[in-house]
Amino acid sequence: MIELSKANKGIIFVSHNLHAVKYFCDRVVRFEAGEIVDEGSNVIDIVELYEKI
Repeated sequence: MIELSKANKGIIFVSHNLHAVKYFCDRVVRFEAGEIVDEGSNVIDIVELYEKI
C-alpha cells in the first residue's frame, strides 16, 4: 500500500480498522445508512467523530 501511494496511484481502501485508515489515508469518506455524511482530507477529525458515534 505504501509503495502504491508513493507511486501516486489511486487506492480505495475500505475498512473499519481506524488505525489503518489514519495511517494509510489522506482523504476519508464516512457513510451512514448508505449516505455520505463526512468527507475530506481531515482524516483524524473524521475518524475521531466516527469513534464517538
